[in-house]
Amino acid sequence: MSDNTFAVGQDLPGAFLASLCNEAGYFKLADNYAESCTCDYDRLYDVDGNPIIGTSNLPRLINSPNSFGYKKGVPVSTSSPQPPEIKLSISNALGEVPGYDSNSPTIPFIEQGATVELTCENAPGVTAQSLSYIITPHPNNGTFEDENTSAENNYNLESIVTAASNAAVTSTFGSAEWNTSNPGLYGIDVAGVQTSTTAVNYQSDWIYQPLIIAPDLNYILSFNIKDSYFEDLYGVSAPLSSVYKQVALNGHVIWRESITEGGDDWEYVRIDIKNDVDPINGNPIFDHIVEGSEPNTLTFSIAIVNPGNISTIDLRGLFVWVDDVYLKKFDAPNNLLRDGGLEYSVGSTPAPSPNNASDWYYSHDSDLSACFTLDEELVEAEPAMVDVKFAGDDRKSGSQSLKLILDGVHAGLSGACIDYGFITDIGPNNVVVSASVNFDYRDFIGCADYDDFGFTPISITSPISSALPTLINGKFILDQNIEINNNGVLILNGCEIVVVPYPSDQLHIDKDIMIS
Repeated sequence: MSDNTFAVGQDLPGAFLASLCNEAGYFKLADNYAESCTCDYDRLYDVDGNPIIGTSNLPRLINSPNSFGYKKGVPVSTSSPQPPEIKLSISNALGEVPGYDSNSPTIPFIEQGATVELTCENAPGVTAQSLSYIITPHPNNGTFEDENTSAENNYNLESIVTAASNAAVTSTFGSAEWNTSNPGLYGIDVAGVQTSTTAVNYQSDWIYQPLIIAPDLNYILSFNIKDSYFEDLYGVSAPLSSVYKQVALNGHVIWRESITEGGDDWEYVRIDIKNDVDPINGNPIFDHIVEGSEPNTLTFSIAIVNPGNISTIDLRGLFVWVDDVYLKKFDAPNNLLRDGGLEYSVGSTPAPSPNNASDWYYSHDSDLSACFTLDEELVEAEPAMVDVKFAGDDRKSGSQSLKLILDGVHAGLSGACIDYGFITDIGPNNVVVSASVNFDYRDFIGCADYDDFGFTPISITSPISSALPTLINGKFILDQNIEINNNGVLILNGCEIVVVPYPSDQLHIDKDIMIS
């Protein structure tokens, strides 16, 4: 093996012990770059297992001229291939908002309807190479209709390969390439390919660049969703119309769609939580916002209204994927869901509650153990189940998405399992399996919305120079100047106070005055 670049996880030297080495064969590594050198045994012993002494025999693994311990931004040795490294940025960004945490990149944003200008270049710190860039923008150009018909949104639909250049390359995506009137969170994937030689072309890592197209309006939720049931291929039986992919806000369904409608490719869905109504009862979605200390919750699920009517022949299990979820902060482009792109959640399966590894969590699972799974092979002893994964088998952008799984089933030696009536522990809203993410409602609404939650202007004559009655468990809007002087007493016990954000509205307390 020669003239390769290996990108593998770091291992401690000597991680491959002598007992684990391949004793049966011989290979030689030369002129390669690998991120770490774990094969200490093979560098110290020859093909016969004898220790290397002086230069009398050759080691199994030739260490030079290979390069180990490479760090990004640092050139490798001249005899080893230099992995291309790239930097990309949104050239016409109006600004940036915080990313997942303080250690992650910030997220640029542009206004709704604007063009997207993406600049790719060699990363700083490494000698510039002649690179062509593969750009996959993943736009949402499908028709946005009441049924959210899926079209033109698949992961690999559109890619652009730029001409080779040592300098920065700017690509512009206008209205013909990207319908930016569809706001929300997007992920752009870019790789650089070294083109200075014709014999071998080295490629960089894929770079994921999140981008927010900021909605013109507040109260916007948008997401991308897909299911595995292809009605044009499988046909449609009437009962299948009651199998849904759906979204709930604090336990109230705010969007749902039958698997017999759309979903064959990634659908872009946009909901106006302030002005839209829920699909089941026709109630305003905004009424389902919960104010107080409890978090508000968005739940994505697979739901079956009448499981006993769904044949296991007509529906051999189901997958639903979710990606690029965006919930707009009031009067700002920020995403209230830290990991809306599903790129920072680690592990294979979400935990039962949010944790340091993931903001997303497994919120409901039904019992399918009465029947056996069709997963991988017919193993009669393995019960069917539902599951939630962070998966890379399909995604709107980046490297992974959220995947809801309803196992395909077979009867085995016992139980008919001819329909999904065997499922038990079905959750609210007919949920079979679901995953959720929380958000803080206080960042989602504006000052005028607090009237809807029972807040009233605080009525106090200022300045306060005497003891006032104690205000207990009230909800008040501070929309006036309040001053407490040396003889004044104001006691607020268990109250919630919203301060109108103007410099003239404040609570002024003279020195030596206590507020409780």
